Amino acid sequence: MTTALPARGYTNFNPMNPPTGTSMIAVGKHNQISMIHEWNVQVERALGSNNILNVAYVGTRGEHLSTFYPYNMNQFGTGIPNLPSLGGINLNSYNGISNYDGLQVHAEHRATNGLTATVSYAWSHTLDDSPGAFQGQTAALYYAPLAGYGNSSQDFRQIFSTSIVYLLPFGHGQRFANKVPTALDWLVGGWQSSVIALIQSGSPVDLSTGHFQPGNRPNLVKPISYPKSTSSSGYWFDPTSFADPVSVPGYNSTPTYLSLGTLGRNQVFGPGYRTVNVSMQKNFHVMGKYTLELHGDAFNVLNSAEFTNPNSSMTGGNFGQVEGTQANSNRELQGAARFVF
Repeated sequence: MTTALPARGYTNFNPMNPPTGTSMIAVGKHNQISMIHEWNVQVERALGSNNILNVAYVGTRGEHLSTFYPYNMNQFGTGIPNLPSLGGINLNSYNGISNYDGLQVHAEHRATNGLTATVSYAWSHTLDDSPGAFQGQTAALYYAPLAGYGNSSQDFRQIFSTSIVYLLPFGHGQRFANKVPTALDWLVGGWQSSVIALIQSGSPVDLSTGHFQPGNRPNLVKPISYPKSTSSSGYWFDPTSFADPVSVPGYNSTPTYLSLGTLGRNQVFGPGYRTVNVSMQKNFHVMGKYTLELHGDAFNVLNSAEFTNPNSSMTGGNFGQVEGTQANSNRELQGAARFVF
């Protein structure tokens, strides 16, 4: 006995008269394909026979970026949604824009006497009005997308990184102890150490009033200041710099805001990030092309605290406070072995 497959769609569903409370996704019929424009100007200079310096300006522009908006949002001033009988409507419009400008400096020392090193620094600024196709923002307005134009969520203004790899000068083929017996070479030779360090400024935080619909950012009532306290009793930023916008009774007596808050999107920055990773490797040359590699790695070897961004909701009791550290940011140790043949 066989049973026929169910019919496509919903039984007795009339798209011109959907059931009360129906939620849906709407896609703009005039959406265009997303585009990214990139350009750069670089100057590279050799400094001696083993050193290179590269300085570059890098720019990118994005347009027609995919963005989701709450189309059936409660409107400012009245609190009345566009279609009161329906539920949430996610409107997908390809109208987002982004801008990136950065100065990038890279220096490299090529291997001499077992030492290889790189140093990189980037000073940049990136802005957009679209945090991502599936990432939200406090106040996404389908009728005024540029109201959300501000610092990108990935706007790390300064990033410094360096890496050093050093082959210790001991053992066969090296500067010191190059004629020791094979058994002793297994002990003193074949050692390699490396260090990778990263320091970057904090990422932006999109503040929210935390209540009423539509969602809203607070008003900025005085310059933003940063006490930069990470204790449970202190504040990373001064919460008194912000105030709740004026609200009035709206649709069904539900409070609603009269207008969008004066604070722009992503105008507050959280704690920076810094970490140092260290590795030590020992190579055993068994015979011919066969090598056994043993190495130990220490991630965040200094066990530096990597704090999360501060609480961004004005209705929270910890508004402006750092509430914890990033997941899996504590020191981690690992050992590994690899046989190369």
